[in-house]
Amino acid sequence: MYYFIEACVALLVSFIINVFVVTVFANGLYEKTNSEVYQVCEKNDFAIGMETFDGKDNSTISVDLNKGGIFLGCAFGAAAMYIWAVGIFAAGQSSTMTGTYAGQFAMEGFLNLQWARWKRVLFTRMIAIVPTFLVAFFSDIDNLTSMNDILNAIMTLQLPFATLPTIAFTSSTQIMGDFRNGLTNKIIATILSALVISINIYFVINAVQEELPHHWAVILAISIYSILYLLFCVYLTIHMAVNMGATSLANHWFVKKYIGSPVSTTLGLSNPAIYAR
Repeated sequence: MYYFIEACVALLVSFIINVFVVTVFANGLYEKTNSEVYQVCEKNDFAIGMETFDGKDNSTISVDLNKGGIFLGCAFGAAAMYIWAVGIFAAGQSSTMTGTYAGQFAMEGFLNLQWARWKRVLFTRMIAIVPTFLVAFFSDIDNLTSMNDILNAIMTLQLPFATLPTIAFTSSTQIMGDFRNGLTNKIIATILSALVISINIYFVINAVQEELPHHWAVILAISIYSILYLLFCVYLTIHMAVNMGATSLANHWFVKKYIGSPVSTTLGLSNPAIYAR
C-alpha cells in the first residue's frame, strides 16, 4: 500500500500540479513581450519586482524561475508569488535530500564508509549550498538563474546513466529472478527512456549552440566530450540489451571481452556476506 501511494498517488498529484503550472505560464507568458507583462503588473498595482520587466522592451520575454514568480504576483497577487517561492524552496529541499540518501547508499555500499547521518547530511548540504550562496552573494539573480540552467543541463546529460542501468538491472533474471520486467514493461520502459533522453539531448544541443561561443577550442572540447559521452551511452545500451536476454549479442566476442555477460546474483562480490550486514 505504501509503494502504491508513493508511486501512483504522489506522482499523480505532482503531475496535476505541474499541468496547472505549465498551463498558467503558457497562457500568461507565451509569445508575450516584456512590455506586455509590465503592463499587467502596472494594471494590478503590483510593484514588487516589476522592474524586472522593461516597460519599453518589445522583445519576447525570456522566462526563468524568478520572472515566473514575479508574473504570478502581478497576475494573481502577492500570495501566489510567495506560494511559488515556498514551492521552489520545497522542491530544492526534496531533491537535495534525495541526493543525500543516494550519497548514503554510495558511501556505505560502494565505498564502505560508515559516517554518522548528521555528518553526511552536513557534508552534502555544504556541497549544495556553498556554491549557490557564493553566486548569490557576489553576483545577481540573473547569474544565479543561469547557474540553475547549467545545472539542469548537466542533470539532463546524466539521465542515461540512471535510466539505462535501472532498466538493465530490473530486467536481469540473475538479479530480479521472478520479479524481473516482463516483455511489455521492457518495451515501454525502453521507448519512454529513449524518448525522454532524445528530447533532453535536443534541448541541451540548442542551449549549447545559443549560449556558448563559437570558438574552435570550445567546439573541439565539446566534440571530444560528445564522442566520449555517446560511446559510454552505447556501452550502457549494449549492457542493457544483454541483461534483457539478447543472447546473440551477449555471445559476440567483443561484448564478452569488453562488456561482459549478465551480472551474477552476487554482483561480482567475492564475499557478499560482508556487505549484507
